Amino acid sequence: MPIQIQDLIEVSIAVAPNAVGNDGFGALLFATPAYKPVSGESIVRSYTNMADVQQDFPDGEIYKAAMSYYSQTPKPKRFMVGSIDKTDGQSSPATLTGRAAVLDELKKIKSGSLTLKVDGKDILISNINLSAATDFDYVKNAIDTALPSTVRLSQKNAVFTLSSTSRGSSTITFCAKSPLAEELGFTAEKGNIVQGSYGATLSGALSKMLAENTKFYYVVIDRKYHDKQEMIDAALWCEANKKVFGYCSTNEGMITKGAASQARTLHDKTLKRTLLNFSAEGTEYPEISILGRAATVNFNGSKTALTLAYKQLPTITAANLNPGQFEALREINANAFIKVGSTAIYMDGKMADGTWFDTVQGVDWLEGEIGSNVFNVFYQTTTKIPFTDSGVAIVNQAVTSALEKGVTNGLIAPGYDSEGTFYDKGYKVTSVPIETLRQTKGARIWEGTSFIAIGAGALHGAVINGSFIQ
Repeated sequence: MPIQIQDLIEVSIAVAPNAVGNDGFGALLFATPAYKPVSGESIVRSYTNMADVQQDFPDGEIYKAAMSYYSQTPKPKRFMVGSIDKTDGQSSPATLTGRAAVLDELKKIKSGSLTLKVDGKDILISNINLSAATDFDYVKNAIDTALPSTVRLSQKNAVFTLSSTSRGSSTITFCAKSPLAEELGFTAEKGNIVQGSYGATLSGALSKMLAENTKFYYVVIDRKYHDKQEMIDAALWCEANKKVFGYCSTNEGMITKGAASQARTLHDKTLKRTLLNFSAEGTEYPEISILGRAATVNFNGSKTALTLAYKQLPTITAANLNPGQFEALREINANAFIKVGSTAIYMDGKMADGTWFDTVQGVDWLEGEIGSNVFNVFYQTTTKIPFTDSGVAIVNQAVTSALEKGVTNGLIAPGYDSEGTFYDKGYKVTSVPIETLRQTKGARIWEGTSFIAIGAGALHGAVINGSFIQ
């Protein structure tokens, strides 16, 4: 065999892995107890079209939610359904349990009384005559009849228990000392209290969904939870987990200036990731419709960044607000699909703390894009990135590439910073001299790159002044 080229020139090619994408900005998770997975099935189910949703859920809340989502134009792609395993039956009342009572001692009480608090309200019953008691059920019925509807008395094997009729956040106190309280064991020295509990929490259910599937960015929960504690729980969970929560309520306190409402509570918590919405129709999901429009943003495209203001909400009933009601809505940074003249538009597109939605969405995307770009620099190299000026330049270029994409999609634009400095590119990437961070070389972590980016903003209105000369 003659000498081959490979005997003299050896070529070895290492194939770099495919780049990791910046995913998770186009999917909405609808969390609901209406989805009940079978044994072994994931608690999160994903869909890419309305037909598939309708096949699994031909009616009900999941169908309504998906219809609101897929009726948008352009049509969003991915709709996810998460199973809430929290049920009302899992919540528990507050209880006060005593010790085993002695019937003969109870029969000595001819004018007994109990004093305690349930859910913060004083309860006092008196003139309880147990002298004719024949058994413990007689005692139970005599006392229970005198109690208000907020608390009930039960007994088993001579042990009596007071239970609140409300569940979840319910509270109960020990009884003040009295002969009856002493004999039943309801005093602090003898009794045992268990305060009310929600059992499985909504935030716990959302965490389970996130553990199974991380590819969602927007969260909306079943309307059965509107104006309940679960809405606040979901909002706080999204704030902590960098998701966007679509809140909705028909509570007219939202459109009454200065009035109390759950939406005002969320506004007062200055939540940056909750989009407050007022609905004129309690069976619809306007929050899903508007987030469906937001989910269509293609950050890889040109001039694709959007504002939520002035958008259409197909299938959603527009609220007919007067100027005072609209001003009350704006007072708490809430939004609505409203009638304006002969048309209807969504206004304004603010989060509960006053941050514009497109700023939150855009910054989240930019953070993810920079993270993916820099990760891919390390992931795709077949050797290493040196801790040198040339290595830092590679990292800086990865950051610059993400910022350039932000300029292209319309998130970033030339403009001034808060100190009056103009950035003609809309951004600037800087890094400290490498010799100032030699102490981090041993850890192999570069911490010297930073950037500033100028948001493009958006026009939501105009004031025009002019002169007319006859």
